[in-house]
Amino acid sequence: MKQVALYPFNKISQGLIRFHDLLDFQITSVIDFTFQVGEDVGTIINHQPLGIVVEDDLEKAFTQVDTLILNDGGAPIHHFAKLYETCNLREKWKDVLRAAKQRGIEIISTHEITDSHLSKWLQEEQIHIHTYTQTKDQLHQFMKDNQLLPSNYPSKKIGIYGTRSCIGKFTAQMYLMKAFQESGRKARALITEPTAELFHQYDVDPIRFLELLPDPIKYNQYMKAIVNQCQREHTEYIIMASQQGLAFNGKDNIYGNLIRLSNMVEFDPDHILLIVGYDDDEAINDCMELIRIYGEGKKPLAFLLPDKIEIGYGQYEEKTEEEQQQRKQTLIDKFHVAIVESIKDIKHILPFL
Repeated sequence: MKQVALYPFNKISQGLIRFHDLLDFQITSVIDFTFQVGEDVGTIINHQPLGIVVEDDLEKAFTQVDTLILNDGGAPIHHFAKLYETCNLREKWKDVLRAAKQRGIEIISTHEITDSHLSKWLQEEQIHIHTYTQTKDQLHQFMKDNQLLPSNYPSKKIGIYGTRSCIGKFTAQMYLMKAFQESGRKARALITEPTAELFHQYDVDPIRFLELLPDPIKYNQYMKAIVNQCQREHTEYIIMASQQGLAFNGKDNIYGNLIRLSNMVEFDPDHILLIVGYDDDEAINDCMELIRIYGEGKKPLAFLLPDKIEIGYGQYEEKTEEEQQQRKQTLIDKFHVAIVESIKDIKHILPFL
């Protein structure tokens, strides 16, 4: 895997692009049929062009590409169903895979293909997709091996939580890991996004592992086994970023909320960083209370603030520097938190960790 195309230009792909310097392959092209076609991906993400445009022409997109990284399972989830139907994205997904197969391009999917219609179609088309999912036996053996070999190395555990989903937890995690590494400290990330293997970090994606370990206690034990391994490797900082928001966000998500709380208890972070938004004071109060109760009196070391907020699939609202500064001051005054930093400036909190 040397020259890679990404499909589509979603949150997962943007994470790979933002931290492309941590990858051991080159992102050559990005494919999408709905948003920002023809625009430079670097300019879209952080206002720094990379010379890679969002491409809807597959002939151009697959030039000199040896691997396609598929960051979409081909079937809509939740509120994206209308977009899939309107833009015919199921068929576009198939077009991308057919074109990759015709050119002998290896296909790696960060998601399992769970849609039965698409799974059948892949078999009929004889299209092979590689995923990073392990077997249950492999997971249980890993847990057994690492539970039997604990370590007393004093790694510091850092937990990153947010008031809601899509607010920058993964971004903060990766910026923090980079900052530690650049300062000469050994840090590893426990990643809940499905791209951990691509960054050569530890995969704790609950969507993937709760399929194999349906008991949340087993999932937490798996995460604990990874922590033990990191400690045996004398990792100075272990960084875990939770998936979705920590605060209660509706009856449909009670199960997920309980999993996140139990995961926080099991991980038992030494330091907690809470990512907050611009209009979520009630959720901030809820998160701080949950952290206090389930963290045995702990409170966040710092609040982190994103510079843009996702308002829809592929749509973001950027915050001006003035808006960010005003929000920082409001958070300091209202919540009496000592440190409030922008996610992109997370390196400034290193002296406190």
